[in-house]
Amino acid sequence: MNLVFANATKKWGGVKSWTLDVAAGLRERGHRVLILARPGEFLRRAALLGCETCAFTFGPDYNPVAILRAARELRRFGAQVVCGNVGKDLRTVGLAARILGVPVVHRVGLAGDLTPGPAPWLDAQMLRPRLLAPCRQVLDGVRHAVPSLRPLPAAVIHTGKRRGPRPEHGPHAPLALASASQLNPDKGHATVLAALERLAGSGISFHYHVYGTGSLQETLPRHAQDLGLADHVTWHGFVPDVPARIAQADVFVLASTSEGLPNALVEAMAAGLVCVARNVGGIAEIWPPAAHWLLLPPDAGPEAFAEALLRLTRLCDEEFRLLRQAFWQAVPSRETMLDALEDFLSRLKERL
Repeated sequence: MNLVFANATKKWGGVKSWTLDVAAGLRERGHRVLILARPGEFLRRAALLGCETCAFTFGPDYNPVAILRAARELRRFGAQVVCGNVGKDLRTVGLAARILGVPVVHRVGLAGDLTPGPAPWLDAQMLRPRLLAPCRQVLDGVRHAVPSLRPLPAAVIHTGKRRGPRPEHGPHAPLALASASQLNPDKGHATVLAALERLAGSGISFHYHVYGTGSLQETLPRHAQDLGLADHVTWHGFVPDVPARIAQADVFVLASTSEGLPNALVEAMAAGLVCVARNVGGIAEIWPPAAHWLLLPPDAGPEAFAEALLRLTRLCDEEFRLLRQAFWQAVPSRETMLDALEDFLSRLKERL
């Protein structure tokens, strides 16, 4: 198949990591992949993976110049399926695909990405896209929020990752904690810092590694310093090799108030990290039953996170190792994800 992934977003998020992983996997299986996106790190990494790339200027929604250029690129490539993520993807590259008779996939990352209104209704009527969601919660949420999407064909394919070596050891000393997400208010970093203040006050030895950038990248380090955590936290900013970095930790902490199926969480599980998270989005769909006490309520505050982390520090090495293996075993495999995605995309192509 000749597959096209379009992405108009400016910042790095989970969907870009998902796209690169999926594109690389599909290439390994003999498919051609073209990625259309803004110039920058995303396209550079796509090229390193062997994907064909196109630096694309999207402009306003429904921009006829951008649509015509997208149509030329799709025709040149011989596109058989086009996958987009946000409205701008669909209203340029997606519309070009529809004009050419190429099926369109709308990969929805969050239930809140779409809200009722004329634009989603118009997209559904013009493009007739197939919906692709990373978890059942996202698909149900989108269909509930936007009734015009309910008749559209849809599939749920859990994000999968290639597992690292089976974890056979307990925690490091000091305990290594990690988070990887955009430094925005909804990701809950302030809650984690408040929990770590309590941890430090209990005399626990730890170090917290934070990966990512965002609107709070200047204020959060100052907040950590105010809490007396400056020596306990390292702010790494954007790094291109997040999976390799977080694999060096013991515990992955996710305090987001809104998620789909977080890419970074799946990567942490695949690396055999013990995870602590709020029960939001579709996280519960892949969470190991043995670690139910580490999946906190959606409104969990610093006290709940601190208590969960304190309980982890009281485990013996064998108990911690077994928790590592529970998360490692629960993560969906990359091959299972690619099998399902390949079947889904093949069936779309055959309907041409």
